[in-house]
Amino acid sequence: MGFGESLNDLVQAVPELGHLAKTAYADPSAAWTATMNFALNLDVVAGVMINGLIADGGLLANGSAYDRGRIVGRYAIDIISIIGSGGALAANKGLATTSKGIKVLAKESKLFRRISHAIPPKAMIETEKAALRLDEIATKMNASAKSGLKFHIERDPKLAQAITTGYHKALKQGRTATAKYLERIAASKQPLTRSVDEIAEFHHNLRPSMAKAPSASREGLFSRAIPSEGVIAGKKVKFSKENVFQDHPGLVTNEHRFTIGGEFGHRGLYMVEGSADKAKHVLSAETRTPVGNLISDEKQIKVNGILDLTKGETRNILKLDQKDFSGLDYDYSQAIGDVAIEHGFSGIVFESTQVAGAINVVLFK
Repeated sequence: MGFGESLNDLVQAVPELGHLAKTAYADPSAAWTATMNFALNLDVVAGVMINGLIADGGLLANGSAYDRGRIVGRYAIDIISIIGSGGALAANKGLATTSKGIKVLAKESKLFRRISHAIPPKAMIETEKAALRLDEIATKMNASAKSGLKFHIERDPKLAQAITTGYHKALKQGRTATAKYLERIAASKQPLTRSVDEIAEFHHNLRPSMAKAPSASREGLFSRAIPSEGVIAGKKVKFSKENVFQDHPGLVTNEHRFTIGGEFGHRGLYMVEGSADKAKHVLSAETRTPVGNLISDEKQIKVNGILDLTKGETRNILKLDQKDFSGLDYDYSQAIGDVAIEHGFSGIVFESTQVAGAINVVLFK
């Protein structure tokens, strides 16, 4: 009786499970195995579970394979109970926290008691196996990404949930490059303007056309400007002209238009085509920094293998509009930089968003 009611409630919550009802009473174990595997394969459920496992850190690190399976399996049932009761939106009600919090919410669920007592032993074993596959995904995720997810779990659990849901979806679809980029997004610890789904789709769709984009060369006078003072390793330092073109972590920005930040991000040397005075003018306009607080230098440079986004032909091949990489947010432009790096481009040429006619260049480091 409990089994039938539990499965019926789940079917109502997730209509796609309806076909399982036909076999539910004939073969309860098989029906529950299929049900739990289906639920754990739902991106929203998987995302909640991955976030919880990451937030708990070493909760399962010292357990035996048997113990890990039992714990993670029960963890999965808790989550599925909540999802079944409240629908997918329940994932945004603070689920991306810890297993303890999830357990509390699960016990408030109308399905928890029924599901807990209704699953046949054989189905529970299969549930544990399926749940452990998600635990393996969480374990293999880049350490910087996990750190970033913990950061978001505390400050913006909805964003943490969106990232891990998108991450699981990308892996399931075989989009490994996009999954890795979502790890970079997590590691950057930055807020997003667009949705994770939009960014992931944009990143994935850009990759085939990027393979067809031509590389370009640029030669001439290039300049760069930096603040006269800054903070490196927690210490306030003063910079000189000799520092302007140095490849130094404190000077080569990694959170800018085409380079996503964080320990798992990209670094780039941003320059302006033209004189040192022009570089000061452009940086002042783009960062609202007084010209008097900047120092600059210039040199003759030749760069090869760059992506030239000032050319309409190249933008057409990439199916890009100027607004995709010139807005106030960097959601799409950083995805462009990531895909360009993946395809071997050494940098990007682009028009300044603040100074008409000014041409900027970023060289990836």
